[in-house]
Amino acid sequence: MIHHSAAGMFAIREGRWKLVLGNGSGGRQAPRGRPFAKPYFLADLNADPSETTNLSEKHPDIAIRLEQAALRIRRGPLPR
Repeated sequence: MIHHSAAGMFAIREGRWKLVLGNGSGGRQAPRGRPFAKPYFLADLNADPSETTNLSEKHPDIAIRLEQAALRIRRGPLPR
């Protein structure tokens, strides 16, 4: 599922995972450190329904997979 905010932010949700493609709403900051330095916010909605912890560095594989899925959806034709 793709989410879109009035400010132009996109997010994608797949099961328990939600990736905000940007700094997100509410003043979230870019993740610190490496290897995943993009300003994305990955949340495990089962463990953290309030989305307080950015897991993009702990689970870069999930963040990258969701990023790629969101880009495919945004670039592709709409389903009928």
